[in-house]
Amino acid sequence: MKTIRHRTDPDLVSLAALSLTAAVLTLVTAGVIQLVAAVAALAQCHMLWFLHLAAADGVVVVGYTDAPQGRMRVEAAGHGQFTDVVLRPCVTLGRPDRGDGRPVTDEELAVLHARSREHCFIARSVNFPVRHLPAPLRVDRSAGDVVAP
Repeated sequence: MKTIRHRTDPDLVSLAALSLTAAVLTLVTAGVIQLVAAVAALAQCHMLWFLHLAAADGVVVVGYTDAPQGRMRVEAAGHGQFTDVVLRPCVTLGRPDRGDGRPVTDEELAVLHARSREHCFIARSVNFPVRHLPAPLRVDRSAGDVVAP
């Protein structure tokens, strides 16, 4: 039986460990960038559909913000996937009612958010859940005389 001895250079081992660490960080960073892009795309698609549907319903939106969050899982080998996204839209109205006098309620905005979810082709195309947790509606009376469409 032969014994083969191999001498390992400590500097080479350190360099290999550093390269592996950099590769893992690159994968994680790339995944985070991809997650940010995916979350932004989902939030923008939802917002555009919401604004369209709100305008068609006579709801005057003067402000819209979102604080979306997404999560991803990265496995030891660097493979990973997005696990879920939560959109948190906050809608500000220019007036508490439509041009015809019908009031706008949180429940009606929830219906518009649900319809937006049904129309957003990006949300309909992903294989992870996209949830919506809208904030209570706000009314900015300082917006002046806002005319409903």
